[in-house]
This record gives sequence, C-alpha cells and structure tokens, in this order.
Amino acid sequence: MCAFEPLFHDADLGYVLRCRDCSHLQIAFGNVVLTLQEIDFPSFAGWLREIEAGQPVNEDILLKNILLPSPCEGLRLMFSLAELRKLNRMIDLADTEMQSRSILRLFQ
Repeated sequence: MCAFEPLFHDADLGYVLRCRDCSHLQIAFGNVVLTLQEIDFPSFAGWLREIEAGQPVNEDILLKNILLPSPCEGLRLMFSLAELRKLNRMIDLADTEMQSRSILRLFQ
C-alpha cells in the first residue's frame, strides 16, 4: 500500500501525490487521475509544456479543442487552453516541491 505525501493540493484544481515507498506519482486534475513512475514525470511535464506552447495565440482559451492521446485506443482527453495552462502550473509547482525535497534530503 502506498504512503502518499502531497506535492501539490488545491481543492478546486486537483493534486499531485508521491509515494514514499515506490516513488509512484498520482496526478488528479478535474475528473482525470493519472498514475506514473517518478522517473517519467519530467518527460510528462515537458510533453504538456510542448502541447501548450504549440497552441495558437489567438485561440479562444475556453474552447475545449486540445486532444491529448492516451495509451488506450479510442480514448483521448479533451482540454481547453485555460485548463491546460492550469494543469501545467500545477505540474510545475509539484515539480518544484519535489526538487526542493530532494535537495533537503541531501542535508539530512
């Protein structure tokens, strides 16, 4: 059973948790929950940043027109640019917290 520690939590946005034992991360945003290994987190964060950077500047940021693929055939996640920006902000804050904790562990 996982012993999760919060890296980010906002009642309106979601959360990012890290298991102290197995280093899995659980990311909840809206009605989506994703579990991935900590080693895959930087790639996932970079992928989301690239998708956001590739969006047209003049686009309606509330229009849900950004499709993110999933490993399951026929299943995609749909986001607006505003939602994608919030998700990226949440991921960035969790990443900063994770890096800070790693640095602190070096001094313990």
